[in-house]
Amino acid sequence: MLHEHVVILRIVNEDVPHIRHVDRISVDDLGHEDDGIFAVSVRLGFNDDQDIPKALRLAAPQLVESEMKVDVAQARYFLSAITVHRGVRPELPRWRQALFVAMAHNAANRVRVFHLPPDRTVAMGAHVDL
Repeated sequence: MLHEHVVILRIVNEDVPHIRHVDRISVDDLGHEDDGIFAVSVRLGFNDDQDIPKALRLAAPQLVESEMKVDVAQARYFLSAITVHRGVRPELPRWRQALFVAMAHNAANRVRVFHLPPDRTVAMGAHVDL
């Protein structure tokens, strides 16, 4: 069963240092008025903070116009996560596999990067063998 209201949030990283707050958020109701599902796109420059709760607060006025109230203090967050492992693909040299796996394992914790509350965040994902 889905929650009463669902926001599918997409982060779009732009190749500029900063995106103004008024240009940062766009909201789409996906064409079905009574399903409670909305798509929110957040445009961010490479110097902008990737604070997702803050982005939801910025999107709240547009969501209220669509008859959806957002309580950021009670929101639940679901992240997609991919775990990369070394495989046995002959077309990719072993040193490149090892380098890619090491870089993937050293990636920043996305819960912290996105400023998400750990007690209300669930990471779901898959394992990928190179």
